[in-house]
Amino acid sequence: RVLLSGYEHTRPGVISREVGIRAGQPLSEGAVVETQRKLYNLGIFSRVTVAPQNAEGESTEKTVVVMVDEAKRYTVAYGLGLEAQRLANGATSTALSFAPRITLGLTKANLTGRADALSFKVRASTIQGRALVTYTAPNYFASPNFSLQLSAYYDTARDIQTFDSRRAEGTIRLAQKLSPSSSLLYRYAFRHVVASNLKIAAQLIPLYSQNTEVSEFGVAWVRDRRNSASDASRGDFENVDFSVAMKPIGSSANFIHLFLQNSTYHPIGRRLVFARSTRFGIQTPYGN
Repeated sequence: RVLLSGYEHTRPGVISREVGIRAGQPLSEGAVVETQRKLYNLGIFSRVTVAPQNAEGESTEKTVVVMVDEAKRYTVAYGLGLEAQRLANGATSTALSFAPRITLGLTKANLTGRADALSFKVRASTIQGRALVTYTAPNYFASPNFSLQLSAYYDTARDIQTFDSRRAEGTIRLAQKLSPSSSLLYRYAFRHVVASNLKIAAQLIPLYSQNTEVSEFGVAWVRDRRNSASDASRGDFENVDFSVAMKPIGSSANFIHLFLQNSTYHPIGRRLVFARSTRFGIQTPYGN
């Protein structure tokens, strides 16, 4: 038999899906190591032990115990800071303005016992405020190949000399793992931007800060065969991203967005790497 033990908040099915040891089959060291690796990768256990009972006994049939210790579910981060910037006051003189800033982050891991997590982050001052709420669920559809992420973002900024802005965004992402190196990403995103209290001409407002509503569906294919995502010295990376925004689903304009990227890395001796990246993007309106 294979027994599960030590869990309190985690659902047994979440653990058993990652266990590669089956009753009636030979017990291999590789299956034990792979089981431990998969359970640690869930990010909710501080210790995982896989061992047979009565290991020194003469019986060829053993009961294997998978013992887990759940990690702390709550993480709190906080900080206090000060922002300073010079603001024009007249033709030549400038005034130095200070604003206190606080940051707060709260994360609850293993929210529903399915190795999912809910996090909340906020940074606020008298000049700018940002808030982000994210929900992540690995092994979605009870499959290790799917993961879900829901996020909501809000940003408000006050610029005394130009304009004030507010931005609200919501995104749903579903990732499907096709192979160890490639994935498909499905998403829906909605963005609402408002610029107010204008002290400059509306035409001078940056594109991504202008009043708009964008509602779009998208899909992306990603293949990453680099030896390191942060400091690659060999391999290649490909990305194809396509999205479409439509008025019937709440967008203020109809447009198509396409982005292509191909990057390669080749070592030259011990210290040099030849890195090449080609990117192509197009965004164009369609219809009315």
